[in-house]
Amino acid sequence: MLRQHLGAQDLDDALLTRFVASQARGRRRHPSSARRIVTVRKFLVATGLLAAALPPPPVLSPSELLLQEWTAHLLTRRGISGTWATESRRWVEGFVAELPVDADGQLLWDGVDVAAVNRYVLREGEGYSLSSRRHLVSSVRGLLDWAFLTGRLDRAISAGILRPAPSVPDLPRALTAAQVQALIAAADTGTPAGRRDRAIVVLISRLALRAGEVAALTLDDLHWHEAQLVARGKGGRVLTLPIPIDVGQALVDYLRDGRPSEATDRAVFIRRRPPLVGLSSKGISGVVAHLAAVAGLGTVHAHALRHTAATAVLAAGGTLIEARELLGHARTDTTMVYARTDLAALRELVPVWGKVPGP
Repeated sequence: MLRQHLGAQDLDDALLTRFVASQARGRRRHPSSARRIVTVRKFLVATGLLAAALPPPPVLSPSELLLQEWTAHLLTRRGISGTWATESRRWVEGFVAELPVDADGQLLWDGVDVAAVNRYVLREGEGYSLSSRRHLVSSVRGLLDWAFLTGRLDRAISAGILRPAPSVPDLPRALTAAQVQALIAAADTGTPAGRRDRAIVVLISRLALRAGEVAALTLDDLHWHEAQLVARGKGGRVLTLPIPIDVGQALVDYLRDGRPSEATDRAVFIRRRPPLVGLSSKGISGVVAHLAAVAGLGTVHAHALRHTAATAVLAAGGTLIEARELLGHARTDTTMVYARTDLAALRELVPVWGKVPGP
């Protein structure tokens, strides 16, 4: 650099490449410079004398470019969440990869018809659950509608795509009041772990929280002056729920005499063994399963307590809207399954034998 009258402002990757090339020529060659220049380059980048080299932009295939454009459409035009858009893309990747490519690198949609798409749906959906197959069909239909709107397909064919056979949903498996009390009584409140476990069961059975929502609770989410707590639900929804007296008492008993003072984070429910961090959603479910076994109730999952709380709302005369708010559902139709558990309301819909229903 001195011989060529170059200063620090002239440092770049091209200069380093020229230097290494010069060290490999002539009578006084130094081939090891190619290896040693790596350390020099790191020093230059760390001191700000050399800009970090940007990686070359990835070369995307025609199918990857199309999927990238479609995903952007889902996120910006349809307002779909990133997680859902990623899942939708995963379901259609195989279909797009099978499309032929012309000499100009453009995907050919001429051979796409209902029969071909249905064959793909049947093949890809084999072995998956009903909900997964529904997502597959929804994703493929969305892609085909977008292809038609953008001129890639000359006709709309999404309506001809096979729909998975409907299923008859089971009734929510709620526990009786006696079973809930047996579950709560199974916790040994003479120990810190028992006070924690009791608080978990009372919390879920009264406020219908998911195991993941309970695991995510922090001390900052408990607003004692307002008698409210904040839970982060599915899809990024934030739920503000009241703290009933029994829930508050169970939480206070645990926080005062059960939560380890040496906990390393601010999660409400802490493990009993190091590392003293918050319980995971699996750990919350494990607490419920353990108490169920102690109470002789067999296998009980944490979600059964969530069903119990929602069912109790309807049994006490609450509406589906109130149950939806408690459960944190985005849509009322998701909560409709609980209407089948409201036997008192359903009895009014049953006509008297021999009488024709009328206004």
